[in-house]
Amino acid sequence: IALELHGYLKWITFYLHGGEPYLKTGYGMMINYWDFFVHYPCYIGMLYYIITDQNHRYLGLFWFGSIMNSLVVFLPGNVIGEWGNEVCMSYFLNVPFVLLPISYCWKLMNQPYTVSKPSKPGMRRPFDLL
Repeated sequence: IALELHGYLKWITFYLHGGEPYLKTGYGMMINYWDFFVHYPCYIGMLYYIITDQNHRYLGLFWFGSIMNSLVVFLPGNVIGEWGNEVCMSYFLNVPFVLLPISYCWKLMNQPYTVSKPSKPGMRRPFDLL
């Protein structure tokens, strides 16, 4: 959507005018870039960790904190901001982006937490001393 706003794409203009016009604001554009450059790699990383049966707790908690902090500003700002009178039913498409991270974080927090031991003692890893 951010590429559409910068004029690189021309196939989602209808959504910006009829669906969520508040995405045309500066914060709306930056949240789209943040979603692409931060959240999308987190999705790919978590999927990789899940498929390879590795611990994805830290990445999942980072993703949860990032998406919830962006939504806690984005959602109320759309209602009380400049575009507040143009909020329509498509606004509720954001509800899954609130509920799914909360349920995923709940799942992560209820899993047993295991700490792996370092492979070498501290004095044999000189970079740890820095």
